[in-house]
Amino acid sequence: MARQICQHIIGMNPSRVGNIDTFASFEQACLSLEERGVSPREGGQNEEEQSLEEKEDAETSRADEQAMLATHEELVRQDFLLNPEVKVGRVLLDTGLRVVDFVRYEVGQDLDC
Repeated sequence: MARQICQHIIGMNPSRVGNIDTFASFEQACLSLEERGVSPREGGQNEEEQSLEEKEDAETSRADEQAMLATHEELVRQDFLLNPEVKVGRVLLDTGLRVVDFVRYEVGQDLDC
């Protein structure tokens, strides 16, 4: 499995590991909402119950979250290269592996040491 994580880092080029604890708590919160039949995007309120300010805050929050997920800079938040239906963070949690840090070099990369 460690070799597959290395393969993922080579192929997907994350810039940092990310916090596995934050990933796990976010994932757990999403699962909890889904079990109750609430979309994680809804946050438990329907549109009529939200004030205009709450709607704007929710949209800003969603946009920030989508921007962060779209950049795919954190290893733990990326779709796993060998199984895109699963996030790397979930693979690490399931296997008990821990990525502390990594260094990725490209052929021809200028190494200013």
